[in-house]
Amino acid sequence: MNDLVSVITPCYNSDKFLERTIDSVLNQSYTNFELLIIDDFSTDNSRKIIQEKSKKDTRIVKIFNSENHGTAVSRNKGIESAKGRFIAFLDSDDYWYENKLKLQLNFMVERKLEFSFGPYIKVDEFGGKVGVVYPETIMTYSKLLDGNKIGCLTAIYDSKSLGKIYFPNIKKRQDWALWLKIHKKIKNSQSIDQFLGEYTVRKQSVSSNKFSLVYFHYLVYRKIEKLSIIKTFYFLLKYIFAILWRR
Repeated sequence: MNDLVSVITPCYNSDKFLERTIDSVLNQSYTNFELLIIDDFSTDNSRKIIQEKSKKDTRIVKIFNSENHGTAVSRNKGIESAKGRFIAFLDSDDYWYENKLKLQLNFMVERKLEFSFGPYIKVDEFGGKVGVVYPETIMTYSKLLDGNKIGCLTAIYDSKSLGKIYFPNIKKRQDWALWLKIHKKIKNSQSIDQFLGEYTVRKQSVSSNKFSLVYFHYLVYRKIEKLSIIKTFYFLLKYIFAILWRR
């Protein structure tokens, strides 16, 4: 298969990691892609890096926000402009392995999947390995209600089958909310059994503190998924107990 893949990369002040991220896409063994980089009014050298890279490779589509809007808005701008059948995601500080797209697209086509994901490695800001994430093989809407079990850098959905699906405009956990929205449309999705890339854990990231995400879990359950108060607090308690158990 040789369908176009649209890679959505939001960026804000990521000049320390951005070139490596871009190169991990440009060096993919599967070459029919467009890389949409949406810079969210960065104040560092991110825009300069994007400009220089886009001059060297026409597969890079640059979108520069005139003010800071947040990750969800930036991702949605990328999806809106995307021309590919498959929509993939890679944040500006993460990294794909060379055969990521080739392996995952073949996996999806062979199994007739509308959405897929996979395992990945966690690294610190210096590239040191700090953990691995093995998602469940089969994912459903009910399983996802327990929490975000899919790494954004590994997710791909088929827009030909599902249509374009957008992120809700919340500061954090918008990726999880999108996976929930997609899984309302499909019976299940599947994980490939090979590592697809590296997720960078940054110290200043809100997601690095699991307890700080309780509020955003509440927003997803109550405001987006419209769960009852009882169900919302049931899942919030499960999330909190899971954190405490891991500690």
